[in-house]
Amino acid sequence: VFLLFTPVGAIETTGTNILYTSEVQDKMLRVLSSAVLEPGEYGLENADFSNIEIGSEIPTYVVENTQLVPSQIHIFPVIDNGVLVSCFYVAEDGNGEIIVNLSKELVDVLNYNIDNQSFCIIYDDVGAYLYSDDSTVFLGMAEGATVDNTLENGVIQSADAGNYINSVVDSVFASLQTTNLSSSAVSLNLTEYLSVLPVPAASGGSISL
Repeated sequence: VFLLFTPVGAIETTGTNILYTSEVQDKMLRVLSSAVLEPGEYGLENADFSNIEIGSEIPTYVVENTQLVPSQIHIFPVIDNGVLVSCFYVAEDGNGEIIVNLSKELVDVLNYNIDNQSFCIIYDDVGAYLYSDDSTVFLGMAEGATVDNTLENGVIQSADAGNYINSVVDSVFASLQTTNLSSSAVSLNLTEYLSVLPVPAASGGSISL
């Protein structure tokens, strides 16, 4: 079951990529300082914690009224030796606080389907989809979703979800942005960070700050 990480509001960065803000990087390091106690839970069992590679943001869209709009979730891949091993999710809560979540939930299905191609992720009320090379793959259902979810444009059966999303994508294809996992945007040195900060207790599962 895909657990949809749903923020309340969009992050205002005045044109600055949020990955390069000190607040977001600090929260990523704080999350990693918990993950280091159970690295296998977060896909980091083979990671070099002195050089955690964060890739460029994965473009993410939400279906609203049969249109695709940029999601308020910012997803950043964690890359180890060129391979996706985990993902950071960055959003803003109802109080304006930036929250950062680390999870490997989508890693296996993304690695299986992306095959070095550029891609983006699309959400709707049913679940999440991978869009790449003019095709769509159903990644998983949102928490609480059923196969007969009623959306604003009618009843969507899970078996037909790909065709439904394809029809939406086709109508706005020119405006879709995609990315690949070929390069690292930021490197975080958790070893150095931990040398000056006590390690917090691990929470297990996925971590949020």
